[in-house]
Amino acid sequence: MFSISRRSVLRLRAAATVLALGAGAGLVSAAPAVAKSDLDLHADRSSVTVGAAFTVTASGVSDDFGGDTMLVCVDERTGSQASWRTLRCTSGATLDLSERAARAGRVSFRAQLLAVTAPGRTCVDRTSAVVTVRVVR
Repeated sequence: MFSISRRSVLRLRAAATVLALGAGAGLVSAAPAVAKSDLDLHADRSSVTVGAAFTVTASGVSDDFGGDTMLVCVDERTGSQASWRTLRCTSGATLDLSERAARAGRVSFRAQLLAVTAPGRTCVDRTSAVVTVRVVR
């Protein structure tokens, strides 16, 4: 028959313990990273008449890019096929825009949270849901 010495048994137990602890530590360290950014956009009115003023407010924070400067930007689009146009950006956490409805139709807004990674270079951290304001005559 095959026999194992007491010393070999102790070595196998020690090796199994080390492997189990290493596997457990690997599982703990492999936990997913949690994003720590938030972005909100809202308009004070969902429907306005032509010529009426309304306010669009965007607020956002992030620490996903370390100490990089963060910008909160608001973009506008008129109609469903037009391209997005940036209205304004700020390095503050909140951006309030007072807009005036120029013509009937739908005006859409979105906010973007941008990290300034180098002079003239930005990286999009997060984009908000689109908020639409209906402009009636």
